[in-house]
Amino acid sequence: MSFEAEFRDAMPHTIKVAPYSSQDKYGKPVYGADVSYTGKVEQRPRQVRTADGEERISTATVYLDATAAITPRDRVTLPTGFTPSQPLIL
Repeated sequence: MSFEAEFRDAMPHTIKVAPYSSQDKYGKPVYGADVSYTGKVEQRPRQVRTADGEERISTATVYLDATAAITPRDRVTLPTGFTPSQPLIL
């Protein structure tokens, strides 16, 4: 089996990402259509540094089989069984 095939076998989840588009007149975010990615979710606490340099505790790490540029303003939807289902992107 090739490395690529083994790598993809290690990505059992489908993660949806909706790109941030704008905000409505009340300041609520508006998102584009969900894009589905193959990936893996590891749900365990881990200390991370946000884009602003703040140290926070992450509840999950998401790995995607993609080169997409995902920003903290986007919306991620994790597969059924993961809590929260739409966590903040740190």
